[in-house]
This record gives sequence, structure tokens and C-alpha cells, in this order.
Amino acid sequence: MTQKAELSQFVHERIKRVVCNNTVWCNTVCRLHGLPGEFKDVLWLNRHETPRFYPNVVTLVGIVFF
Repeated sequence: MTQKAELSQFVHERIKRVVCNNTVWCNTVCRLHGLPGEFKDVLWLNRHETPRFYPNVVTLVGIVFF
């Protein structure tokens, strides 16, 4: 594997972890407000009015890398 490919793989894995951590954080904050979300195969969804500055949906797959 080339150095560029290794770096790309590292960045890809890092972004996946960041997205996962962000989603868990959003779900935790919403649950603390009594507004639990739902984890699906490709996204996290909250059908309630979420706290200010928190999303209702986080996409977990399909990230495009340049």
C-alpha cells in the first residue's frame, strides 16, 4: 500500500469515528432531555423537536472523500 493510500485510509477511519462519536453525543443529549433518538442502518433519527443547535438526523454512511 502506498503512503498516500495509507493516509487516505487513516483519514477515512478517523472521520468514521468522529461521525460515530458525534451521533452518540447527540443521542445522549436528546435522551437527557427525554427525547430519545433511533439508530438505523444508515442514519440516526430523532422524531422529536431536539434541543437547540442539535440535529434531527445524522447520516452515518455515504461520506464522500476527495
